[in-house]
Amino acid sequence: QPNLSTAIHFFEEGESREQITKAVELAISTGKHYDVDLKIVTAKGNLKWVRAIGQAEFYEEKCVRIYGTFQDIHAQKLAQEELIKEKQKLQSVIKGTNAGTWEWNVQTGETFFNERWAEIVGYTLDELAPISINTWLKLVHPD
Repeated sequence: QPNLSTAIHFFEEGESREQITKAVELAISTGKHYDVDLKIVTAKGNLKWVRAIGQAEFYEEKCVRIYGTFQDIHAQKLAQEELIKEKQKLQSVIKGTNAGTWEWNVQTGETFFNERWAEIVGYTLDELAPISINTWLKLVHPD
């Protein structure tokens, strides 16, 4: 039969264990449900990301049990972390090369221009507002 103290010790010591402890304590004391992404340590000693969702069940204003779900989100979290790293690298390249950039989502029409792009064409983004693909078309050389 699982018990609270042994279950909590599966969570990585530090932030993950502190967060699940607080979430469970709050569920027990107030009935507030939780939905958290945390790291556990597997039986083989490996770290793994999981999503823990839980809620408390009360009887006569007393918490009688906590129940919920546990989901393996390790691959998703690793992909998310990799995406963040790649985005940071790209931002460093853009900043380091002093590049002006623009994006256009052809399907939605949404556009994004960075401040450096506006400077290159002799404006600020505020001076070009509202910005759309027509902004780019008016300022780009026809050739």
